[in-house]
Amino acid sequence: MILFWTIVGVLFLILLFGYLAYYVRTQPQLKPGLGKEASREHLTVMARDPHWLYAYWDLPENVLEQSVEQLILRVYHLTDTSQFDPKHTSFDDIRLRRETDNYHIKDLQAGESYVLEIGTLSPDGTFQALARSRRVSTPHAGKGYMDPQWQPIDEAWQTDGSFGKASEYMQERND
Repeated sequence: MILFWTIVGVLFLILLFGYLAYYVRTQPQLKPGLGKEASREHLTVMARDPHWLYAYWDLPENVLEQSVEQLILRVYHLTDTSQFDPKHTSFDDIRLRRETDNYHIKDLQAGESYVLEIGTLSPDGTFQALARSRRVSTPHAGKGYMDPQWQPIDEAWQTDGSFGKASEYMQERND
């Protein structure tokens, strides 16, 4: 009788573990995340080239739903390396649609620094910042320094001045 119950117990455990393995493999994998509601406001800016910046941001849905004002991307033009002061810095405003979460900013000066803020503009002209970027600088225009080790292929070929082993054969074949 003990042998019978041992066999039944082992079969039960095999079926149980088999079912659990099947269940775990077939269930969709849920990735943990905070979702839009728990996210905090952030604004990230990158220099694309000497005259363009790319900005993207994340604003919680409840922040956007609470305000009825116009969404604005404010671009501050920094002239020196001093501290950023919004009251004493020139700026341009870019009107945005609420669905927008990124923007390409063009026609900027090469070699200049910028700070961006995203916020709302009330009908009376009051700007309420929701997020601010770090300072970003556009690169200087023109040809920059290039490490000789990373020359483009054409320039490396011209400066090398030598041919490979197959060059003579290819030259004879092409004549």
